[in-house]
Amino acid sequence: VAGARLTIGGRKADDDHAVPLLAQDAAMLAARPGRARAADLDTVWFRELQGGRLKALSYSGASTALRTAFAASGLRQAKGARVHDLRHHAGTQILRASKNLKVAQRLLGHASIATTMRYAHALDDDVRAGLEAVAAPPAAPAKPDHQADDPAATGTDE
Repeated sequence: VAGARLTIGGRKADDDHAVPLLAQDAAMLAARPGRARAADLDTVWFRELQGGRLKALSYSGASTALRTAFAASGLRQAKGARVHDLRHHAGTQILRASKNLKVAQRLLGHASIATTMRYAHALDDDVRAGLEAVAAPPAAPAKPDHQADDPAATGTDE
C-alpha cells in the first residue's frame, strides 16, 4: 500500500486530481469494497452503526451527519458548517503543519496559488508565535560533552 494515491474525478475543470495517501489510509480505503459487498451495499461510502452494521451514506446523508455532529459539539463555530468546510480545515491544517503553500496547493488541487492563499489566514496565536520567535535571544552554542566535565578543557582550576 506504500506509494498509494487516490484519484478524484468529476472536478470543476474536468480533470482528475491524484492525492498521495498515507499507508494506513490506503489500507482502510482498500478494505471498503469488500466490506461493502459483504453488507450488500452498492457503494463504498458507508458508516458503521452500533453493532457493526453498515449503512450506505449519500452526500446529503454525510452532510446531515456532519451537521448533527457539529450541533452536538456545542461549538459556536460549528453552526452552519458544511462538508466542504472539512476540505478547508484540512487545507489549513496541512499549510500550518508544512508551512508550505505549494504543498497545500498540491493537496487541494488548486490550479492557482492565489486560491490556496485563502487558506493562509493567520490567527492571533500564529502572529504571537512569530513575534516570540523573532524576539527570542539566540541560543548559546552547546559545549561538546568532553569539555563540560573536564576543568582543564575549559581553562579553569575548579
